[in-house]
Amino acid sequence: MNAPVVVVGMGPVGYRGHSRELVAHLDMSVLSEDTPYPYRVQCEQSKLTRIIRRHLERMPNVTLRFGAPVQRAEIGTGCARLFLPGDTFEPSITADWVLAADGANSAVRRTLGIAFEGVTYPERFLVASTTHDFTADMPGLAPVSYIYDPDDWGVLLRTPSHWRVLFPIVDGQSDEEALAPDNIQRRLQSVVRLPEPYPVVHSTIYSVHQRLAATFGLSRVLLLGDAAHINNPLGGMGMNSGIHDAHAAVEAVCYALTGGDPDRAVATYARVRRDAAALDVQQNTQKNYEEMRQTDAGRRSERFQEMVEIAADPDRARGYLRVASMLASFETSCRRMRRGLTRVIPCGP
Repeated sequence: MNAPVVVVGMGPVGYRGHSRELVAHLDMSVLSEDTPYPYRVQCEQSKLTRIIRRHLERMPNVTLRFGAPVQRAEIGTGCARLFLPGDTFEPSITADWVLAADGANSAVRRTLGIAFEGVTYPERFLVASTTHDFTADMPGLAPVSYIYDPDDWGVLLRTPSHWRVLFPIVDGQSDEEALAPDNIQRRLQSVVRLPEPYPVVHSTIYSVHQRLAATFGLSRVLLLGDAAHINNPLGGMGMNSGIHDAHAAVEAVCYALTGGDPDRAVATYARVRRDAAALDVQQNTQKNYEEMRQTDAGRRSERFQEMVEIAADPDRARGYLRVASMLASFETSCRRMRRGLTRVIPCGP
């Protein structure tokens, strides 16, 4: 079950305070014993899906269909049926297995009656992308930098083509107001004041949720990614955990296709990946959210001191980054999948 872990530029992670001062600097090279890829690559979903598409198009046993969204799913005996636009009583597709990665509004999950339990945060996030290079303004700025500020916390992310800046939206502000060019300029100027307007290439708003599907597997259908779990984006764990879901789902299906008990495969996948989403992803993203917006000066100072001490100790830094990068979660998931899918050898007479 060894596979490269995608950790979604390059280099360390930084933590900064109210005045944008550097609090701690964690170098991901301490993970060199854990992975051949001890760095972060900020890869937007739009780029990742194009990479995946190129690989899929080269596979002779893969058919890509676009403009054919699933309208509903039904469970059959040892199969699943998918209904596409225009279908009435007969499905377009009857499949031995369905891996449903159709997003937070998953039609597969909804039409199978699987609850999507959790909460929606009152806060929304504004994300603005700019070609301005912040490294000239903040010496030592890490490609991934978290700003701990009770009044205006946020995240700076370096991608190959721009810097992405994430802010919480002010209470009572509508989406239209938040996306207004003057407001975006005001928010960017609060990061670093420039004599001229920031060049903005993209902006959007995220509604923030913490939700889990009641089950990640039903009969021959496995839920993956946002169809199974959604969380706030602090920490970059959403897409990464979806990739981990895909790895585990393939293990489960391969086990069943090579003679293993299909029900065991589904139950193992559903249990292992739901636990990972609940105990690793959601708990850590909630912790990140609470720490960044901490208003108590004493507790904020204690957290800063803790981060300084972690950064100064390679062993503690490694332990911290193994959790933050989801390496620890991935390894645990692999072990649990392996145990759950171990074939049971019947006793002889």
